[in-house]
Amino acid sequence: MPSLHSGILRILHVGRDFAALRPCGLTLYSDGLMRAQAARGHRVGYVFAGRHYPWSTRTRLSRWASDGVVMYELLGSAINTHWSTGTRYPDLDLQEPESEAAFARVLEQARPDVVHFQELAGLPSSLLEQAKGGGIPVVLTLHDYYSVCPTARLLDRNGERCLRHEVGEDCERNCASAPAGYGHLIEETLRYELRRSRRAVPVLTRISDQSLEPAIRRLKELPGRQPPGGLPVAHSLVAGHWPSPAAFQRRRDVNVARLRMCDRLIAPSTRAAEIYALLGVDRERVTVQRLTLPHLERLTARRGPEVGAPVTFVTLGACGYLSKGSRAIVEAVRELERAGRGADYRLLIMGWAEPAVEKELSRIPSVSLLGPYQPDDLDLTLDSADVGIVPSIWEETHGFVGVEMLAKGLPVIGSALGGIPEYVIPGETGWLNRSATGAELAAIMQAALDAPTAIEQLRRSVREKRDSIVRPMATHVAEVEALYAELMDR
Repeated sequence: MPSLHSGILRILHVGRDFAALRPCGLTLYSDGLMRAQAARGHRVGYVFAGRHYPWSTRTRLSRWASDGVVMYELLGSAINTHWSTGTRYPDLDLQEPESEAAFARVLEQARPDVVHFQELAGLPSSLLEQAKGGGIPVVLTLHDYYSVCPTARLLDRNGERCLRHEVGEDCERNCASAPAGYGHLIEETLRYELRRSRRAVPVLTRISDQSLEPAIRRLKELPGRQPPGGLPVAHSLVAGHWPSPAAFQRRRDVNVARLRMCDRLIAPSTRAAEIYALLGVDRERVTVQRLTLPHLERLTARRGPEVGAPVTFVTLGACGYLSKGSRAIVEAVRELERAGRGADYRLLIMGWAEPAVEKELSRIPSVSLLGPYQPDDLDLTLDSADVGIVPSIWEETHGFVGVEMLAKGLPVIGSALGGIPEYVIPGETGWLNRSATGAELAAIMQAALDAPTAIEQLRRSVREKRDSIVRPMATHVAEVEALYAELMDR
């Protein structure tokens, strides 16, 4: 078996989607790591559950290349897990024959020296056993809690943090709004193809998104594929199907057992490692590594530490989901308005917002809803901000958005949850919202408005600590490769 000291490694990553299809922190990280490894001369492949087209009737393996990375895309995966509402088919998350057959073909073609799982959504966790069965070292990065929670956030039906071991009944309730079919995946694919077409044919930019909505709705509602043959009858994607609590409990228990099979698990924070240990994963298998993103190094604090008037706060993606803190933002804004502070602050909201949240916040003059953004938009837009906000109510394993704002020299008001307190340090880089509530967020914002010199001191402190906050991608890549070497030399 080759080693890092003797030549090129064959590295196979596993995940869901690619960065251009779903540009979130997880896919941007995976994409950056793979491209950096390929640039260092390694042979890098990526197998993933990707696009869904309305006419798909079975899973098809498509091979293509992107900047030195061989992409093995499973088109039309049989698994229809939703990003935030979970699944009606927990057993499919454990075993699914079409995905397993495609993965076997990729293993045969790629002949990897190490398999690095980034995400298992859209794929069965049985792939961990397949890789281990081939005698290949297996690494899995714990970007979220998807393996132990079908909605990935460890929040129960009531929005409370869940660290229970017996989860079947609550998972059943928590996944009540999970989709029966593949419409959400088809819609994501169609919107991606529309963006790609507009870049290739500029004249198409004249066609508005609104005018295309009826066509997208019709296409995503076309009768789609059914699960592949050989699956139990209970897996049929029919509106009336609903799994038992036992099926969700089995999903948790089997996945914990499979995580224990991995040679190494990478946790992005000490808190994430602690949580997985509490849920039954061997702590000695977990290595803590602070993750990074390629564009963090390009973010610079071009403004001085002086605070503008009114004071400008900013959030990144916080209003799209309850778990990200959308309700906390609404509650904080309500409190600031009741306190008569509307003229003293401005709040920039970047990213998609829940319709109800968008409707309420759009009525507030001090709030600016800027809509979806790309990483390249951050450097310019964040120049006008004074303070960042990370109001998550779930135990973020890391929280890239907080580091993005710190990289721009912004102190951060962050919830005291997950990995956030590992970079939001009171008196040094920001303030901690220890209750993760809108009421406490409003109180911290009001205190900051009353003490602009304190904001300026923190802005200076964040700039001074930049080198310890922003990890170069090259440093992280070397760290990951050292882990591979350790496993391969056993």
